[in-house]
Amino acid sequence: MPADLTSAAGIKTVVAATAERFGGVDILVNNSGGPAYGRFADLTDDDWRQAFEVVTLNFVRFVREVVPYMRHRQWGRIVGIQSSSVKEPVEGIDLSNGIRPGIAGLMKAIMPGLAQDGITINLVLPGSFLTPRLDPDAGRSPEEDRELQARLAPLAATIPLGRFGEPIELGSLVAFLASQQASYITGAVYQVDGGALRSNV
Repeated sequence: MPADLTSAAGIKTVVAATAERFGGVDILVNNSGGPAYGRFADLTDDDWRQAFEVVTLNFVRFVREVVPYMRHRQWGRIVGIQSSSVKEPVEGIDLSNGIRPGIAGLMKAIMPGLAQDGITINLVLPGSFLTPRLDPDAGRSPEEDRELQARLAPLAATIPLGRFGEPIELGSLVAFLASQQASYITGAVYQVDGGALRSNV
């Protein structure tokens, strides 16, 4: 359902409507997109406030709204889609570099209290995927797709697997983390990036 997910009221509306339709909430996959590109020296206070609203408060508000339903059932799955900047700074997106690691810290802090009620919480960090965010004109025609692939080939070459990810590869991990089979996995951070991230943790 359409809603303004930068507002507490919008998030409350989505969760309440979901619970009314399905009788509760079992799974939350939180993907708020990301803050604007920009370097530290060029960012204003408003840029930082907006990034905090989009990334941090969005996650906090959604978790706060769904947890009571999950606690009632003593079962739940929370998966936050974040960014590789949780583990390693990314050139040119200092808003993300400054804010997203805090989501991992928050997850670790609240994880024990959720775990005792059968709720798992994990983060997934996508790398480079060939989606409209990487190039808004992707997928227009086979010829234009080939041109796009050639234009992006230098970026793909920096990824150890030598290619961009397919959305289904990210989706498969999220589906697993949301399943019963992942019941012993919580507080974990998974990168899905073709080996691009060089961090040891």
